[in-house]
Amino acid sequence: MKTALVNVQELSKLSCNGLNASDLRVMYSLIARLDDRNLVRTTQVEIAQHLERHPITVKRSIKRLIECGFIIECWRTGRSHTYKLNPNYCWRGSDDDHIRALMEHRRWCVIEGGKQD
Repeated sequence: MKTALVNVQELSKLSCNGLNASDLRVMYSLIARLDDRNLVRTTQVEIAQHLERHPITVKRSIKRLIECGFIIECWRTGRSHTYKLNPNYCWRGSDDDHIRALMEHRRWCVIEGGKQD
């Protein structure tokens, strides 16, 4: 089983930012389901069943996680959702991919050679 790298310091800022216990449980459930590209493919009903919560509660929690920046993208395919989690908070995958994801998320760029004409 692969483990996810979690930035506890950054996550603690989220928990102080108006997230409730249900939101945090949904967050941890998403972290546990990460694939190697920091994506989670699941349905809100599956999360609700796993957490023994009502699907509406999960839907509201996901909305708050999007608003606070933990989930940075969300799209649907049929009934399933795919969530892209913020690489500043957690990551599962290679170190090189993590650096690329951080740079993409922060919109950084590397200039080769040090000078531009």
